Amino acid sequence: MLGESGDYCARLVRELRSATLAQVAKLPEVRRRSEQVRSMIEAGLNQFHKGARLEDDEIVVFDVESTDVIVSRYAPYYFFPQARYSLGIVRSEAGARITAMRNPWREFPSTPLGRIFEKFGGGGHERVGALLLPGNGATKAKVILRQLFREIRKQNPSPRLEG
Repeated sequence: MLGESGDYCARLVRELRSATLAQVAKLPEVRRRSEQVRSMIEAGLNQFHKGARLEDDEIVVFDVESTDVIVSRYAPYYFFPQARYSLGIVRSEAGARITAMRNPWREFPSTPLGRIFEKFGGGGHERVGALLLPGNGATKAKVILRQLFREIRKQNPSPRLEG
């Protein structure tokens, strides 16, 4: 369905050559797929909200399953706009992905997330870090998450917790 994108994309390009974007958006297949994605995003938000918490140091920590849902990277800030960082595990049939992100809507000196994740075999840049744990590696996810949490907290403590 969603994975069958080759023919679908080619059809969209053909349709857009002779119809407006609004007309193409009204096609039954486009509407069906759009509703399916919308439903998966809503389910992902519900799933995320159940598996997330805001720690005292303004870091959203989460552990969520992503099978049959879409988990947005911005979900932490939808539910916790006051958070400085998000750090969590997104699990799937293939394993687990640990991600961290600095809140793009808040201004403060950032911890170099990519460098922190490199120490654990991942990577990223100043404001985003990620680590893939395929297959059985996902069993180590919670331990690694706690280590990453301590490192982020150590390098960038919350102003609310200082002095």
